[in-house]
Amino acid sequence: FVECQQVPQRRPVGQQQTHHLFAREVRGIQHQLQHCDFLTADIGLIPFNIDRKHWILGIIDFNIRQLTVVDNYAGCTGTWNDRQEIGNAMYHFLTEWYRRRYKKPLPTGFRLHFDHDIPIQTNGLDCGMFVLKTAEFYSRGQPYIFCQDDMEFYRERTAWEVAHGELRYP
Repeated sequence: FVECQQVPQRRPVGQQQTHHLFAREVRGIQHQLQHCDFLTADIGLIPFNIDRKHWILGIIDFNIRQLTVVDNYAGCTGTWNDRQEIGNAMYHFLTEWYRRRYKKPLPTGFRLHFDHDIPIQTNGLDCGMFVLKTAEFYSRGQPYIFCQDDMEFYRERTAWEVAHGELRYP
């Protein structure tokens, strides 16, 4: 992973702004990350909050040139447009960042993917933990071997990891 300094702080926004926040703040993000070279990383993991109610994960995988949007909540209605918009915003951010950084267009071949072969969240409360676990397992190249029943354990373990400043292997 590439560790970038001075990552911009997110400020609260109204619901009407939530869907377009990422796309509209491309210039601000690019300014904050001007010394960060994404192309030296294998993947970029970006959590997105939809209307302050639901978390989904965006993954930029540079090795296979794929932008993936992961939404573990199968019962969440009305989020297809959110996922599509976030995927499009990720692509827009990446192409604009690359064009400004390298003064040439982004190489072709990046594709948008919506991952459906994932553990499913069955309640309306654990989307944040599902995003954390999905990001963790993806970043380690591990299959998604967790489910809704594991979330209480992972919440407790995550609290322990934060308190002790130590990550445990899944």
